[in-house]
Amino acid sequence: MSLGTRIKRERIRRGLTQEQLGRMVNLSKANISKYESNVLEPNVYTLKLFATIFNCSLDYILGFADLTSSELSNDFKYHAAYEIFKEPLSKMNIISKEEPLPIEKKKQIYDMITNLILQSSYDFIQENLKFIVSQASEQHSTGRD
Repeated sequence: MSLGTRIKRERIRRGLTQEQLGRMVNLSKANISKYESNVLEPNVYTLKLFATIFNCSLDYILGFADLTSSELSNDFKYHAAYEIFKEPLSKMNIISKEEPLPIEKKKQIYDMITNLILQSSYDFIQENLKFIVSQASEQHSTGRD
């Protein structure tokens, strides 16, 4: 994928027009168009601005990496969750430890675990709030503060 294609892809991903991106980096819409069509190459300063705006590395913009920083960090989260929960999930026969899982399955495991944690946290908070409110009501009704 060319430099211009990556710039265009990331601009579109963020819902920006060429004009909007140009304003963000203090350049004209025409210059952005030339970058995206590989007619003109941005200088290092502009590349750094693009990397900041797109939340990705210069390696990604320049084509030395295939994933943006956020994609890499998401993949890392999915792999980490899989590694942490691989043993218990295999004991419950949900997965096999010997067979490698594709990233989509690791994402599903990550999402499932996250949802379980959020739900249990919510339930825990609800139970404790009920207890705290009942204790406060009891103290108030007995005149204790």
